Amino acid sequence: MNVDKAENYRIRRQFNITGFPTIIYFEKGEEKFHYSGGHTKDDIINWLKNPQPPKEQTDEETVTEFFPIDSDNSSYIVHLDDATFDAFITENAQSPILTMFYAPWCGHCKNLKPELVKASVDLHDQQSNAIIAAIDATKSPKLDGKYAFDMHERTAEKIVEFLKDPKAPPPPEPEWSEQETDVVHLNEESYKAILKKKKSALVMFYAPWCGHCKKAKPLYTSAAEKFKDNPKVMFSAVDCTKSQSICKEYEVQGYPTIKYFSFGKFISDYESERTEEAFVEFMTNPEEQMNKPKPTPPPPADPIEFWKDSAPGYEHVHMLGSSTFDSIIGPSRKALVMFYAPWCGHCKNAKPAFASVASQLASTHQDIVLGAVDATVHRDLGSKYSVKGFPTFIYFENGEFASEYHGGRGEQDLLQFLIGSTDKVEL
Repeated sequence: MNVDKAENYRIRRQFNITGFPTIIYFEKGEEKFHYSGGHTKDDIINWLKNPQPPKEQTDEETVTEFFPIDSDNSSYIVHLDDATFDAFITENAQSPILTMFYAPWCGHCKNLKPELVKASVDLHDQQSNAIIAAIDATKSPKLDGKYAFDMHERTAEKIVEFLKDPKAPPPPEPEWSEQETDVVHLNEESYKAILKKKKSALVMFYAPWCGHCKKAKPLYTSAAEKFKDNPKVMFSAVDCTKSQSICKEYEVQGYPTIKYFSFGKFISDYESERTEEAFVEFMTNPEEQMNKPKPTPPPPADPIEFWKDSAPGYEHVHMLGSSTFDSIIGPSRKALVMFYAPWCGHCKNAKPAFASVASQLASTHQDIVLGAVDATVHRDLGSKYSVKGFPTFIYFENGEFASEYHGGRGEQDLLQFLIGSTDKVEL
């Protein structure tokens, strides 16, 4: 079974298949164990005469299989375990040590292994004091948590460059609710009691990943500071990724959504600009601001403008909206839909490959649809399919939701997923 094909993607996830080939033995429809024998015809036939689970390997056998020991010293990786780790780290306290925690069955580990081996050789040739170590985490579980910081490079060149001058990544910014500000953060236990006490309360419903929220946050915070000595006024916030029931109660469908309350009662949506001055002006006299004529909202961004500038082939991407989604996705055998936001950098980076694949498949695979939804405009579709970040790719089969797509975003990745081929389609 080709589990890179879209129709088999759920099976791949179900059985946690991370490397190829993976052979699983079943009896009466029930998974028994993985096959770890030879891959020739005779090997498999002989094994099937008396199927047995893989033998438990000794630590030495596991290491030797994953990192073959070569007589010509082609690898300078140090192998550690629970018993040797602490002493080795102490003895080499002056050396930067990069440690790979792996599992012998892990496909990503197998892909990284040759890069790690090459990096160890390069460091040795450069007479560096940096050390690369490897630990089988399935055999040494006690080491969890004993490290300085994570390193995310995956190529030999980047690993060597990092080890020449290892530096910890900057600490992540604390959550908004953990920062000392005059914004009151509400949750499912506290929000009703707190809102009832305030004559004027502005509540920002947000998601930590949302770009517009990040932009509005410091302006909202500065406005809150202006009213810190006014006991009748409160600026507050609700993290909708944590307090989903509140956001559902008030029908929040996009971020940020800002609403005005008085003594716990919802009064109206905040529809002014998201600037410090506008927040202050509104909360200085909410009744007057709410009675002002509402400005005409700007027309929604034309999706064609978003796609055409940097995505040749964009005309083969179906621009979907609330009124057209079902009529286009419904008749398709397969469909991959990209939910995006025009301001999203990752969405802009994903456009060219997505449009190119749509163009390649347009004439040869007319039963496959690639579509795009501006989720900042069509919030109902984003809510329906639980879109929490951008871009989100959702795969449909015969018009029905099948799964989210979490694979690569390059042309070859998308082609492999949709048609099981990494070759460009001949037009």
